[in-house]
Amino acid sequence: MVQIHGLRDLEQGPDPQQAQQGTGQQRVVTVGGGSGNSGPMPELHEMIAPKFKFASFVFVVTILELAVFLLELVVNFMEDGEFISKWNPGMGPSGSTLKLMRACNRELIRDGDYDRLVVPIFLHASVIHIFLNLLVTTIFCYRMEEAWGTLRTAFVYVFTGICGCLFSSGVGSSNSLSVGASGAILGMIGAMLIHLFMIWNSGTEVEKMTRQMQACNLGCISIMMVVLGLMSAISNDSGASNFNKDNTDHFGHIGGLLGGLLIALAIPARVENPMECLSGSMVPIIASISLLGVIGGCVCGIFL
Repeated sequence: MVQIHGLRDLEQGPDPQQAQQGTGQQRVVTVGGGSGNSGPMPELHEMIAPKFKFASFVFVVTILELAVFLLELVVNFMEDGEFISKWNPGMGPSGSTLKLMRACNRELIRDGDYDRLVVPIFLHASVIHIFLNLLVTTIFCYRMEEAWGTLRTAFVYVFTGICGCLFSSGVGSSNSLSVGASGAILGMIGAMLIHLFMIWNSGTEVEKMTRQMQACNLGCISIMMVVLGLMSAISNDSGASNFNKDNTDHFGHIGGLLGGLLIALAIPARVENPMECLSGSMVPIIASISLLGVIGGCVCGIFL
């Protein structure tokens, strides 16, 4: 998510014959891994857009976000007489246009604009912003949809996006606008991590190695986003009023990541041979209580 301060601008695998004969080991659907690759490293097309499908929620939401961004530019032209705001070096609309397009803002949400907790998921502040978000979406989210199915993926994407908006509004600056799908993307990554941990010991040795590499990559991304958020909270000047300051909504990232981790534990996917420590009957209850606590704390931060 982007936060805009101020309202002006914001190894070789097993033998195929042996695999057919089987050893009694059950296979599971994992997040990622090329179907024709003999090792843990995916091929180039699998690295850029693994498990890509036109008939998928991820592709539809990608087209939707592109269309909405073009609409932002058109609205900016109608409001300011220019498609690209001169105040936005990232090449995008002005802060006033994003405000008009229902960007997330604590004061406006408090006044009853509750749609600003959902609509900002599909808004973006600049060409650079939407390019980076869609690149990460393409690399990570198609494999998630293959593993979880369309309905669950759509639910996690929207739910964690709302969690990002809630966290940004409840914890972040009250005079800023926030837009972007980054909270939803970090939520997907958090849910992917839980899924990988649940099936950690399942499948073949190649699948285990692939899963470990994926979990390591996603874990590093998650830790990096949290550390950057904490550093920004300590050092960032909250009075920044233009795009030349740190305009990244780190609180939205953290909120989306927390939402993804907790919702994946609260409503676990059905997998074969789940890790015992994550499959206990108390895990969903504890995760649900924690999730409600986070959401309740953010609501209190907005309205109190």
